[in-house]
Parts: sequence; structure tokens; C-alpha cells
Amino acid sequence: MELTGKNYIAGLTSSKGKTTFKGVNPSNATELPTTFYEATPEEVNEAAVKGNEAFAVYRKKSGMEKAVFLDAIAAEINNLGHFLIERCSAETGLPPARIESERARTTGQLQLFSTV
Repeated sequence: MELTGKNYIAGLTSSKGKTTFKGVNPSNATELPTTFYEATPEEVNEAAVKGNEAFAVYRKKSGMEKAVFLDAIAAEINNLGHFLIERCSAETGLPPARIESERARTTGQLQLFSTV
């Protein structure tokens, strides 16, 4: 996976903001490589509008369709593999084992909700 630093809005990337920033590893104060673009008010508004539109569709889905969606989210989180663990560890300073347990907790909760 490649981090672009751009904002994702309704499946598209956007980087209209002039302000950029980088993450810093808190355990050793080193700057992380990806430059992120601060969202503009226009981008924030667009994301809110698109989120509202998506919810209007999602709320009409059946319980089974929502379960499939939640399971798919859990699978995609797991599919990020070691990249997710490394990046989260670098951004938080937490050890990889802790990040792995948080990923397992998150995906486990998504799968639990899908069974409900």
C-alpha cells in the first residue's frame, strides 16, 4: 500500500489544501516520510455531503447486506497486513504487538456486529 497524503472523498483523492504536514514518530522524534494535505473547508463540506448521501443508501440496506459490508471492512483491514502494523507503530510509538492486538479487537468487533 502507498500513502499519498491526499484526502479520500467519495472514492476520489483530493489535495486542494495549501497547508501540509508530516507525522512524527513519538518514540524517536523522527519525521515520517508521507506529506499530508490539510483538508480545505470545501473538502470537509464535500466529505460531509457525500457521507450523508452514502448514509441515505446504507440505511436502506438489509441486515444481511450490512453484515456482508462489515465483514468486508474487517477483511480489508486484515489485508493491509504488516504495512498497517508498521505505520501505526511508527505513528504512535506503540510496539507492533499492541497494534496487532488492537487490529484483532477492531476486526473482531466488526465481525461480532455483523452476526447481530
